[in-house]
Amino acid sequence: LKIVMWKVYYPSFLVYSASLAERRKPEPGDVVLTSIDRLEKLGPVERLYGKHGIMLVRMPTQPTTR
Repeated sequence: LKIVMWKVYYPSFLVYSASLAERRKPEPGDVVLTSIDRLEKLGPVERLYGKHGIMLVRMPTQPTTR
């Protein structure tokens, strides 16, 4: 599973997940790790997990119009 880190950098996440995360703007269908205060800027997302202000979400597969 590829993870996109958006507007955050958590090196410990990279270690514990044993995978590389890309630091870029999320695209449709991406799973994104971000902070709760940045969540609103992503628009509608599927919340997968959240704890201590860190959120793991999935972007919709189709872009939404704003």
